[in-house]
Amino acid sequence: MTQSMESDIILAKAVDYRLTIMFKVPISVIDETINKFYTDASTVKSPIPNTAIVDISKFEEEDNGDIVNGLKFILIKMGDFIIDFEKNVDDTFYIKLINETGEAADKCIRTGVKVPYLFRYCNKRLNVYDTVK
Repeated sequence: MTQSMESDIILAKAVDYRLTIMFKVPISVIDETINKFYTDASTVKSPIPNTAIVDISKFEEEDNGDIVNGLKFILIKMGDFIIDFEKNVDDTFYIKLINETGEAADKCIRTGVKVPYLFRYCNKRLNVYDTVK
């Protein structure tokens, strides 16, 4: 990160703008959706209006003795963000999600798994700037 970029970063609380949602879906849909997302993210629509997908992964959980497979979406509430920070959809800016202590919110609260926290919004698209993997 350059010094000039740091001054243009908007700090936002992850709890206010990041959502993690999971959907039970067939394994064939899981693999196809993940491949589409990592090949051309614009081909995968967000399951919630006014949000942007920043990561998709497979999950597997036990439910009453049965194994359940599905997709886990990590979303950013861009509609709320643009309104709250008085931005225009045509603006270009960086977003850094922080936790309650002001540090980078780079882990899922529930699982502790690394998640994206630094983004660049440009041309009406949100891109992960630092994949944190």
